[in-house]
Amino acid sequence: MLGAKVSCFAAYCRSQRTALRHGAVDLEATTKAQLKPYLKLVRSRIAKSPNSQAWVTLDRRWVGQGIAKAEQAERDRKARKPKERQELHVALSKLV
Repeated sequence: MLGAKVSCFAAYCRSQRTALRHGAVDLEATTKAQLKPYLKLVRSRIAKSPNSQAWVTLDRRWVGQGIAKAEQAERDRKARKPKERQELHVALSKLV
């Protein structure tokens, strides 16, 4: 990151610190093109045994995890004090 400002007290610049919250500094996103061959394999596997109990089980787990995360996020939101919610709202509106 040429030209990125680094504090004399910090090992990483701002963009690297942001990246660290989401994984390694040098972490790169996975593209749809990279996933395409695996998606093809999964779809062919599902087509070979469409009535398998495995697909039902996996769907339940994935949907269940999504619902659990959404419910936890809602509990966290409700647990915040009104002032914290307002500060969060202001911070998020600045990002948009």
